[in-house]
Amino acid sequence: LGMEMAFLVVLIQVVVSLRRRMRPSDDTIFENVDDQDNQQGNEDHAVRNDPAMDEGNNFAGIAANDEAIEIRIPLGQFLSLALDCAGAFVKVGVLLFLKMLLLPLILGLWLDVATLRAFNSEPSNRILYAGNDLFSSLSIHWVVGITFMLLVTVSVLQLREVVHPSLFARMIRPQEPQPDLLGNLLSESGTTHAKRMVLSLAIYTFLLTVHIWLPSRILVSTGLDAYIPFLRPHLWYIVTPQLQVPLELLIFHLTMLGFLEKYKNNIGGLQHWWLITICKPLGLTNYLLPRKIERFLYIGSKRIFLPDSEKKEEVDLFWHELAARDGNVDDFIEARITLVSSPEESRYEQVQQRTNRRSTISGSKEYIRLPISTVEDESIPESLRKLSNSSGRDKNILLATTLGKYRLRRNKNNGDGMLVEFWKECDGDIIVRPPEGWDDLVAGGAEVQGRWAWGNESKSSIELGVAVRRNFFYHCNSKAKSVYLVCMVILVFVLSWVSITLLLIVSLSAPLTIGRMVMVLLRIPRSYIHDPAAFAIGLTGICNIVKVMSPVLQDYSGSIRIWVNSFRWPPSRKALIVVQTLIHWCIVVPLILGTLYDLVIVKAEEWFAGETPLVSAKVILKDWLSGILLANLWALLCYNSAFTWQFWVNLGNAAFDAEDREDIGQNANNKLETLWQGAENGRIARFFNVLLSAFGRWGWDQIDHQILLSDCIYPIEWNAGIALFLPSLILYILQLDTSAVLFHLFGYALDGFVKQVAFRAVASLTICVLSVQAFREDLHQWFKVLHKAARDDRYLVGEILLNYAEK
Repeated sequence: LGMEMAFLVVLIQVVVSLRRRMRPSDDTIFENVDDQDNQQGNEDHAVRNDPAMDEGNNFAGIAANDEAIEIRIPLGQFLSLALDCAGAFVKVGVLLFLKMLLLPLILGLWLDVATLRAFNSEPSNRILYAGNDLFSSLSIHWVVGITFMLLVTVSVLQLREVVHPSLFARMIRPQEPQPDLLGNLLSESGTTHAKRMVLSLAIYTFLLTVHIWLPSRILVSTGLDAYIPFLRPHLWYIVTPQLQVPLELLIFHLTMLGFLEKYKNNIGGLQHWWLITICKPLGLTNYLLPRKIERFLYIGSKRIFLPDSEKKEEVDLFWHELAARDGNVDDFIEARITLVSSPEESRYEQVQQRTNRRSTISGSKEYIRLPISTVEDESIPESLRKLSNSSGRDKNILLATTLGKYRLRRNKNNGDGMLVEFWKECDGDIIVRPPEGWDDLVAGGAEVQGRWAWGNESKSSIELGVAVRRNFFYHCNSKAKSVYLVCMVILVFVLSWVSITLLLIVSLSAPLTIGRMVMVLLRIPRSYIHDPAAFAIGLTGICNIVKVMSPVLQDYSGSIRIWVNSFRWPPSRKALIVVQTLIHWCIVVPLILGTLYDLVIVKAEEWFAGETPLVSAKVILKDWLSGILLANLWALLCYNSAFTWQFWVNLGNAAFDAEDREDIGQNANNKLETLWQGAENGRIARFFNVLLSAFGRWGWDQIDHQILLSDCIYPIEWNAGIALFLPSLILYILQLDTSAVLFHLFGYALDGFVKQVAFRAVASLTICVLSVQAFREDLHQWFKVLHKAARDDRYLVGEILLNYAEK
């Protein structure tokens, strides 16, 4: 569909371009216009004077009147334009095919080959599957390949913004708005596109080899692949695989796009946290991460002219070499200037930020003008002669006052003002990256977004205030120090590779394991376990756990210490309420719900016929675990208002902008709050907020019998008890001999199947009645809306309404 839409847009642009090229310009059509008509702004009586009409060189003829203009072009020119348009159409089609279809498909195939042994499969199995269902096979490989491309692209762009701008900011191009994407594709040559594709393919291949193929080989060689759940998938198809597989791939792809769009900055935050954690103990913070300039330290000074010279006002050769020097200037400066002799003479200057200039000190100009006495002076390097900004015998050089970590300032208090002070940057705190909203393409460029600039972009105030990064080789006193730093960088790469591998394994296996555990607790047979559904269930659970625990995880050590030190015993009355709540919520309610679920969903005909034991400790344990899962799952859904129509409407609005979603959320808060549902005033929310306050902050005064028991626990037990009691009563009646005799009189056998159907029917009817009672207000509102619509359709639609006025 996307390819067809792109082709349609290209075709429309081609037609518009063709029409524009076939139309003569306004200067050709209207050449002679009456001056008086021009003053009046009347172009209806313009006189055409086109030489092509008389000579017939370019056009066969142009006839014009007030209503229409007839344009005729030669057949050769028309064919040339048609071929150009067809070539543009083919070029865009080929580029889209190569970049959006072929490249992801190739990467998906390579990923499959790289992990084939880890999945305990053979190439023949893949070939047979492709022969049975070619479309699903291609779809799987394409989705896997495009997902890998998206993850790599997002991670690399985030890493560009995390590390120091001198590392990747000039190598990796940031994401930019493309208002005329098709025009850019047409304007760039095929060689340019080919180079980009080859470079992208090389990068993807390298990362695939390092992060996919190598870990897979290690897992297979060590035998650990058998213990990773993700590598031993379980699949169950509700419908035909030819239909279910593409549908699941579409849902996965859309979900991944939404996930990356919403949480891509979290990936950058994780990279920033990891680099800070690993660089501090290795001493690489100043080499890899951006830091603020806290202040400037005065380190020494240097005179412009030599103090004792035969020539009058001869400039020190130091300034010539400094102006021509390219690269490291730190050691060169500190070895040749007059340094501060004692720490007592040290002075500091505060940072001053100027527009479109790096942070500097007060009174420092952008350049210092250095005179050169003669052009023929052999002591002046040839490179300096090109820096001269004037012609003639007397020349001068503009020396920048910002040189690496140093800032230069002329000391005007020193007599002739020919003394230059040297100030050095003092590194401050690590800059938190990436900046919020840096990827907003609508906001503007780097200056507005706060990201590192690219090319000739104006730099942001953040980048202009970044301290200069230490170089691995220039700032080393010995060769051993350089080798040590290189070894530390290699260690960072190795540790990062290990952490990424573990993160991939955990992020793929943990949700799947949790989802499988949920399905086991629900007593779903192993043959019916479907890993995509299990992964979605586990991921949802993990996201909610992280959301609740995020305040604690930000400072877990300090939070735990404060939590332990602030402990205090509750009053006896409050302690009794807490104990009752925990017993009811953790034991009674799970047993009721688990038993009801077991009897309605799990139990077979043999149990209802009395062929299996009525109850056992193992069955009670399973029922209790299932009940805990169901109770907390229902509470989670109520907390998120999942039983309101507005919740699902908001899910459908996920493609809106962030501001639109906030407006929708604010306007729909009242619709998401009901008696039980809602994150603020719902009974479930108040129930858990009280428990969280009691056990999280030892706020025992928040314990309330009304909120915990009367409003929450007792109603749940009452409704669940009714749903279990009525079917059990019917089942007990059917177990009596009288019931068997009555069924026998009517010619029916009262076996386990009849009892099972009767129990499930009564239980379903009871649950439906209780649900209708719980949603009676919503149902009543729906009925009123439906009745009003029917009444309007019957009496108002098509009628003309008139205001009633008394005579």
